[in-house]
Amino acid sequence: MFTLATMSDLIQIKPHDLGKSHDVALEDNINKKYSNKVLQQVGLCICFWDMLKIGDGLISQGDGLVNVNVEPLQHVQNEIDSIAVASPEATRAKFRILVFRPFKGEIITGTILDSSSPDGIRIGVDFFSDIWIPADQLFEGSTW
Repeated sequence: MFTLATMSDLIQIKPHDLGKSHDVALEDNINKKYSNKVLQQVGLCICFWDMLKIGDGLISQGDGLVNVNVEPLQHVQNEIDSIAVASPEATRAKFRILVFRPFKGEIITGTILDSSSPDGIRIGVDFFSDIWIPADQLFEGSTW
């Protein structure tokens, strides 16, 4: 149900975050960008887990942002390409995030939030309330 995904992206540290330690500023910006977001073929990103590799950032002219580029995620490269900004000058780093990604057929305990639609039901778990189960995926003989 929960897994760690190795991610990559260009993380920008704003000038007002430069008073924080480098690690805390990166973690805050990674959480801001990814937490509570669903990435295709990855799952629901919960939170930053750990930093695997990190180097120096580059300060761009004009806006004062510190850009830290991180290495590509292997199994969802197309998704990351649409998010990441490639920068040959930026230093590479790698981080992992905690992801909610149930596998097909996995049994999850949840609460029925809406069963008014004939097309299926909406289920919620403690931290996520947008699980949709189509009627044809319910057990045979299910009624609501």
